[in-house]
Amino acid sequence: MPPWAYDGEPYAALIVQSSAREPTLSWDPPGRAPVDAAIAEFLESRRRNLDEGELSSGANFLYVVLRRAPLSDDHSHELGADTPIAEFGYGAPPVSPEAWPMVELKALLDGSVAALRRRGSA
Repeated sequence: MPPWAYDGEPYAALIVQSSAREPTLSWDPPGRAPVDAAIAEFLESRRRNLDEGELSSGANFLYVVLRRAPLSDDHSHELGADTPIAEFGYGAPPVSPEAWPMVELKALLDGSVAALRRRGSA
């Protein structure tokens, strides 16, 4: 599991692992699909706000930690003390297994958003 710094009791954490075809998403605890749309919005915002150097860097996982469930009037695309998003991060070995394939961060973000949107519409 990614080493996040958030020291509170998280409502949930989404861990996205790269794979040969499309990213693998897992919630901790399981069953948090109702927040998929909010997390997809957040990841889209991150993609828009990261510079090209970061977006083209290699990664094989990313994660989002929620401090609480998103509410309808939240700015869920923001990271901050008054938002549901407590932390966002991504990385590569040695923090994660070398067996997970390296991809560009923008591909991992795009694949994650697509998978979250599919899950949310199912």
